[in-house]
Amino acid sequence: MSRSSPRSNFPRSPRTLREHMTAALQARRSWLPLSFYFLFLIPLVLLLCIDLLENRAEPGRFVLGTSLLFLFLGIVLLLAVGDIVQIARRMLREHNSTWDQTVGHEAFVRELGGRVRQQSEDSDANGTLED
Repeated sequence: MSRSSPRSNFPRSPRTLREHMTAALQARRSWLPLSFYFLFLIPLVLLLCIDLLENRAEPGRFVLGTSLLFLFLGIVLLLAVGDIVQIARRMLREHNSTWDQTVGHEAFVRELGGRVRQQSEDSDANGTLED
C-alpha cells in the first residue's frame, strides 16, 4: 500500500493497526529498562528448566541446569537492584529540584517571611493568637 505524497490533493491513507503498534513499541522501547524484558523471560526459563531439574540421573546435566538457572536469576536480580538505585537517584534529583524551585527559592522565602511577620504583627495588634 503506497502513501500519497504530502503535496497531492488526496488525503493520506489511514495508518494500519500494525503501524500504530510498531510506533508504540518503538516509543516504549526507548525508555524501558532491560530488567523489564527479563521479567518476561523468567517464566520461559523456568519452563525450560523443568526437564533439567527433574532429570537427576545425569548429575552433570543437573548441575549445569541449576547453575544456568541461578546465573540467570542472579543477573535478573542485579538488573532489578540497578533499576531501583536508578529510580531512587532520579527521585532524589527531582525532589531536590522541586525543593529548589519552591521552598529553596530566595524570593519565595522572602515572601513567606514577610507574610509570617505581617500575620504575627496583626495578631499582636489584635491581642489574639491564630493557629
